[in-house]
Amino acid sequence: MRIEYTARRNLAAGHTLDGAYEIVVLGERWEPAFDFEQTRNVSLDRSRVEVDLWGTEQFIDVTTDFIPIGTATAHFEEFLHSVAAGEDFLFDPSSDTAALAVSPLTVMMESSKYRRDRSMPGYYRYSFVVRVAA
Repeated sequence: MRIEYTARRNLAAGHTLDGAYEIVVLGERWEPAFDFEQTRNVSLDRSRVEVDLWGTEQFIDVTTDFIPIGTATAHFEEFLHSVAAGEDFLFDPSSDTAALAVSPLTVMMESSKYRRDRSMPGYYRYSFVVRVAA
């Protein structure tokens, strides 16, 4: 997966504030989910249900493959902190090559947290949820 972002927080060594950066990591999984924004109205006698659908939102649950602890994890955590306040970034789950767009999406972090898993010595794996921009 390929990610393009602007560095804003928790800067990695050698990176500058407001610099544009790109990360390419292998993705273990990215699963889309959809949330239908709707209002349900049920009649008092429960004989009728009316549903007003006013939008659909798409989310992607992302888990990276294992990333070696060191410079690569510092860059990845810089990315996570830089987009934590809802900044848009480019997420391309199908690309595994720098500067090669396959199916880029403009997204933002959905949750205020991410998970860092160290189930293999010397490596971290990250999980987070993004919201696809309309």
